Amino acid sequence: MTNKPLHEEATALGPQAIDRHRAMSSLIEELEAIEESFTFRLMSPQATVALVHV
Repeated sequence: MTNKPLHEEATALGPQAIDRHRAMSSLIEELEAIEESFTFRLMSPQATVALVHV
């Protein structure tokens, strides 16, 4: 998971910068989850069949 801390003190940043950082971190987490799902499916054909039937 990617949950990197801010490089600057939160008090030195505005609320928009903090919200942008939070949104980008969330997007990165979602993309990593998608990548992991695709990797899992490519590695295991049986798992793909099982997932389709769920």
